[in-house]
Amino acid sequence: MIATFIVWLLAGSGADPVDLPAVLDKARIAAGFERFRSFDGLVIREGVCHHDGVDGTCTIVSASDGRYVRRIEGPLGSTTGFDGRTWWMVDHSGMPRTLRLQDREVVETGAAVSTGRWLSNDAPVTLALDDARTDAKAVALSIRPKDGVLDATLLVDRTTWLPLSLIRRSVSGEETSTFEDWRRDLGFALPCRLTQTSNESTTVTEIRSIRRLEKKADDPFARITARPEARFDSALSPHLEVKRAKTGHFLVHPLVDGKDIGWFILDSGAGGMVIDKKAALDAALPAIGESVALGVGGTVKTRFRQGKALTLGPISMATPLYTELDLGFLSTIFGVPVGGIVGYDFFARAVVELDVDAATVDVRDPCTFALSGGSWQELWLDRNVPCVQGRFEGDREGLFRLDTGSAAFLIFHGPAVKNLSLLEKRNTSFGASGGVGGINLSREGEIEWFELAGRRFEHPRVGFSLADKGALADPWAIGNLGCGVLSSFRVVFDYPHERIAFVGKPSEGAK
Repeated sequence: MIATFIVWLLAGSGADPVDLPAVLDKARIAAGFERFRSFDGLVIREGVCHHDGVDGTCTIVSASDGRYVRRIEGPLGSTTGFDGRTWWMVDHSGMPRTLRLQDREVVETGAAVSTGRWLSNDAPVTLALDDARTDAKAVALSIRPKDGVLDATLLVDRTTWLPLSLIRRSVSGEETSTFEDWRRDLGFALPCRLTQTSNESTTVTEIRSIRRLEKKADDPFARITARPEARFDSALSPHLEVKRAKTGHFLVHPLVDGKDIGWFILDSGAGGMVIDKKAALDAALPAIGESVALGVGGTVKTRFRQGKALTLGPISMATPLYTELDLGFLSTIFGVPVGGIVGYDFFARAVVELDVDAATVDVRDPCTFALSGGSWQELWLDRNVPCVQGRFEGDREGLFRLDTGSAAFLIFHGPAVKNLSLLEKRNTSFGASGGVGGINLSREGEIEWFELAGRRFEHPRVGFSLADKGALADPWAIGNLGCGVLSSFRVVFDYPHERIAFVGKPSEGAK
């Protein structure tokens, strides 16, 4: 339906007919938009928040042109910002990174609504009436980043004409942000109670003061680039002790607070560090807050564990934060005690060279590393997982996630399977993908070809996920690449510089 068509709401209920321009006109008047647009200063909102199961303080600074920064200070503090060109974040561990794909679209859309920016003609979102969700209480608007795929609905109160809630749908489920206690201290409306609910996790922010921020020498929106401490001992070999599990997974052997608690899976598909529940208790790691882990089968509610140090080969990481999960089933599958998973936090501090065929992993200092052979290409991170460009049959191309925790060649994500009709006229057999959160069904079959970093693979056997939830339901990436394709390269991950190299070597089935 074209957004500007008149939509009759609830015939016979007495509700007035609305169209999109009328809704925006009423919302702009209610919000004091003309004052917002002409405001030439910066707005600072300060208050308290409860997030990830802990209490903290919250500061939000915004400008009418879209620049934005939100700082949470406390045991699990973080900062998210937009400097006018790039969205960026500093996570719980203090690690900075560029926000892309789902990460960017979620915060960009939420910030636009909570600051009033969504009403601007040059807003970063597109709007359309959603008559199916509209009722006598609220007008529903489909809201989406202009260059994105985020599926979201904005509900606007038909009495106040201010936002009631923002409902976002993503691979981790439905997330709802509500906006309450609107105040006009500076002449335009801003919400002072923001509640975000998803997967049994709730974040509440209570704004205590709104004021104009006086000009400062420092730019409050400037991207933070300082990185947390990681020490490299040049006297130690960069070669890690590696065990290859019968499933094909790479296992490495770190020390957690100086203790050996078992083998850890080296997994670029893990968005953080993970520790087994029993291992965390044995190591006496204190529990902190709460967390929701996203896996192949969906989400699992859990908590964090705070460590003092993790040492793996020549690198030592201070104060690592782990997500606690029950990994006992993996010890049975792999045949060795599995104490955890080495994921994003480790990769983000080092250059990691992986040779799947040789079963070797080297760890080097990103400040001194020089690439030998091959060339760098851009690496994108989404939810802390690396993504690169790939091409496949039909001359189609897009982003693919790199997952060293998968032994597969390639698994197409559920949305791509559906939207690209990848099962049409193709011989396939039943399959399944399992991991954190459970198991999802899939199909297995051949595609004509797949190309990565200039290397073409003829008739590879791949998976076609049927998932509508979990990591394999990600619409931002086309699929998930595992060790089956990475075995044709020496892969050099350089998260600190947001780049990656695929150094080629002879491989059957490739050109």
